[in-house]
Amino acid sequence: MIEFRHGRYHGRGIILDKPYHGVVGIVECAVEGCCWRMVLTVEDGHNEPDKMAAAIDKFLRTHACGREPPS
Repeated sequence: MIEFRHGRYHGRGIILDKPYHGVVGIVECAVEGCCWRMVLTVEDGHNEPDKMAAAIDKFLRTHACGREPPS
């Protein structure tokens, strides 16, 4: 299990060493009670850490409990 943290956003996930049917991992929000998950695919940047980090960061910032509250 890998923990992801970027400011107030945090999640955890499993990243596979080798893709399986195009899937390279699963990331989930670490906020208690949140059940949002994202499947990482080869297109999300397997063997491209910056691209994969960007996909994870986007998920953590745009799913329901990760969005900024309205001002």
